[in-house]
Amino acid sequence: MKQTDLITEEITGAALTVAIGGRDCVVAYPMHNILLFKKQSGLSLFAKGTWDKLDFEEDSEAWTACLWAGLHVRQDDGSWKAPFTIAELNRPEIISFHNAVSIHNAMFRALTNWMPRKKTEVDPESEKKNLTVTPCQSPEMTAEGSPETTSASSGSALTAVSDLIVSNS
Repeated sequence: MKQTDLITEEITGAALTVAIGGRDCVVAYPMHNILLFKKQSGLSLFAKGTWDKLDFEEDSEAWTACLWAGLHVRQDDGSWKAPFTIAELNRPEIISFHNAVSIHNAMFRALTNWMPRKKTEVDPESEKKNLTVTPCQSPEMTAEGSPETTSASSGSALTAVSDLIVSNS
């Protein structure tokens, strides 16, 4: 497995496969496949209303175009190929009402895996609480000007904040 495949799998999850026409096919929606769908259907997968239109019974053309786009896999030579053409996907022995549900479910899981995640809002007040520094009580100082320690095995204590700074050079 290539490093880019490992990174993609980590971000999007394991590849989803679905049985179509007696073959196990990978369904995925990287940007290339999303653009193929838009070119074929005129619809954008980034528009929420599009997802409602992707119904095998209501708009089989858009649904089939989405499946066809999702079946494209990048080849070693850099080209993109799908195991079926749109015309082949429209044949009843390839896709029918009895296997459309499992294909539909795989398509939507794959679409969900590849779509950008909504950023969660951060409450600024809770962030301030997380960043609040509570001053600690100052230790007693020895005659030499360093903090007094209560344990001989604890080693030397920091004498200034600058002792915490590590130089990058």
